[in-house]
Amino acid sequence: MQQSPIRMIRQRRGWRAADLAAFAGVSLGAVTMVERGELAKLPARLESALIRLGEDVGDVRRQHAEFIKERRRSLTTWGKQTTG
Repeated sequence: MQQSPIRMIRQRRGWRAADLAAFAGVSLGAVTMVERGELAKLPARLESALIRLGEDVGDVRRQHAEFIKERRRSLTTWGKQTTG
């Protein structure tokens, strides 16, 4: 499965999720939920942090949306395999 673009950005910088949360001014839970694909929309403060880091927010949004779609397809397929 594809990895969260937020997680990839964070790991490329050598940051822990807590580091990104502090930098962005969001909770650790918010970062974790975004990285797991549990939040379809990126929090505004996280988007602002991405801009400060020099990331293309539009590109990150598109990658995140694709990550969410892939994750949902994967979970749907897994559910059919376990119940079928």
